[in-house]
Amino acid sequence: MSLTVYERLADSPSVQLAPSPTPLPSSTPRACTPTGPRTTSTMPPPEARQLTVAERARVRTDTAVAAIRSREAVDRLVSVSGASAFALASPLQRIRRGLGTASRHGVVNPGLGREIYGHSLLGIDAQPRFIV
Repeated sequence: MSLTVYERLADSPSVQLAPSPTPLPSSTPRACTPTGPRTTSTMPPPEARQLTVAERARVRTDTAVAAIRSREAVDRLVSVSGASAFALASPLQRIRRGLGTASRHGVVNPGLGREIYGHSLLGIDAQPRFIV
C-alpha cells in the first residue's frame, strides 16, 4: 500500500473498516425490527446451524447501531421533557441512565464492531472470538 507503513492492504485499519457499513440512521430500522437483522431472519432455526463469524460480527454492529439510536431517542425525549426528567422520581431519568450505561458497553462499541466485521470479511483472524 503506497504512501503508508502497511505492506498489505488488509493490514490497514481504514481498509479493514471499508467493507463494513458505516452505522447510519438509514440502517437503524433493519437493526431494530422484531425479527432482527436480515441475516438472522432468513436463516434456518438456531439449532440448524451456527452463525458464521461474519454474521455474528454484522449482528454485533447492528446491535451497536440500535443501542446508540435508542439512546439518542431517549435523549430527545429528555430534552423535550425539561429539567423534571432528571428528578430521581422520574422513570425517564432511570431509563436514560440505564440505556446510557448499556449503550456504552464494549460489546456495543460501533467502531470496534465495524472493525471486527471488516476483519471477518477480509479473512483476517486477528479478532477475539469470544466477543463476536
